[in-house]
Amino acid sequence: MLLTTKIRILFIILFIFSIKLSAQWKEYESGTDETLNFIEFTDSLNGWITGFNAILLSTVDGGNNWNLIELIDSIEYLGKIQFVDTHNGYIHANKNSFLKTTDGGESWDYIKTNIGYDIWDFYFISANKGWIVGGEDWLQDQYTDTSFIASTNDGGLNWSFQYEDKGFNIHGINFYDSSYGVAFGSFHFDALEGTNYFISENGGSDWEWRSKGIEQIYELAIIRPDMIHYGFDYSIDSCKSWIRDTDYLDRNITDLYLDANNTLYLLNGGYEVGGFISYREQNNLEWKEISKPNFFTKAIGSNKTGVIWCIGNEGEVFSYNTLITNVGTNDSKQFILSLNQNYPNPFNSSTNISYSIPRAGRVRVSIFNLIGEQKDILINQFQNAGIHNLHYNSQNISSGIYFVRLELEKRVVYKKIIVLK
Repeated sequence: MLLTTKIRILFIILFIFSIKLSAQWKEYESGTDETLNFIEFTDSLNGWITGFNAILLSTVDGGNNWNLIELIDSIEYLGKIQFVDTHNGYIHANKNSFLKTTDGGESWDYIKTNIGYDIWDFYFISANKGWIVGGEDWLQDQYTDTSFIASTNDGGLNWSFQYEDKGFNIHGINFYDSSYGVAFGSFHFDALEGTNYFISENGGSDWEWRSKGIEQIYELAIIRPDMIHYGFDYSIDSCKSWIRDTDYLDRNITDLYLDANNTLYLLNGGYEVGGFISYREQNNLEWKEISKPNFFTKAIGSNKTGVIWCIGNEGEVFSYNTLITNVGTNDSKQFILSLNQNYPNPFNSSTNISYSIPRAGRVRVSIFNLIGEQKDILINQFQNAGIHNLHYNSQNISSGIYFVRLELEKRVVYKKIIVLK
């Protein structure tokens, strides 16, 4: 009986230890030592990685094994990958060309565009409809003389200019649907001072300058037209203004990725040995963080099942399962800060706000408007762990949409409230 009990205890210990190990980064053999540029999964099993010197890797078993795809000799560089469905996908090749597949990657066709400029970024919303942006001297360490936005309706065979101008550097584009898109870049004279945003609400036929962002960026994510992210900064009014989360001013965002479930992943310090990855699930403004692998990380991705992938120099490939929680640690993933929806909402003069904090500390609850201005402070004091309730009187604000912001130990969550007077 005693022996049986010891065996059970040993089994439990081994089980817990296996959970802790499986929650760590797992390394995979890529079969190359080239620098890897981009990773994309079409589902939980099928994925693709690109790299320098025409490296194209594929997996059909969720990333456990990666196979090298042979390509034509004229290809030197492969960059961004985008699959619009399980069959149709595009890869940026060389300076102004694409690889295109219509059979899920079984075969790839080489397409050279009719645009006389280099491509910096592209985005397709269907097998045939897409956009490219770019300019001159793509591989040179200088700003372009001319930038452009062009679109295609035939799968990249022919392109038409929608925007073309001098003195501006457009290096990124993203579309939410067939109508709403964002192009972003910088003027030559202030390229280091911030990013300028152009919005199209008619499929790129017209582009309207909206605002100048807080800093220079190269990637953004459109969760909705009223929720656009780059790094920890975001816009809730379609790029008319930007809100900066002051708790993350020291972060160096080098890549971001938005998966099909609207989980947003941010790579912090990718060009450093250290650094970490922050991620936030849909409709949840709480950031979770994990330390990234200790290597030069070029890009991140997800296979849409809670697994984060990191790739970088010397062919390194790592994955991390965010759905497995470490046991017996004080990891930040267990730090749950909860802010409930106020009631009533919308409200006229007053409403009730409840929240819970995981441990004692200084708590700050405040009200912000749509352009990030603080309008009210409800509480700013030390509180014990547990559930807390506030009664808020809106006498200091007018009718409109606002955000309740709950802060504790550099963790922040938000809830939208509506005032009707």
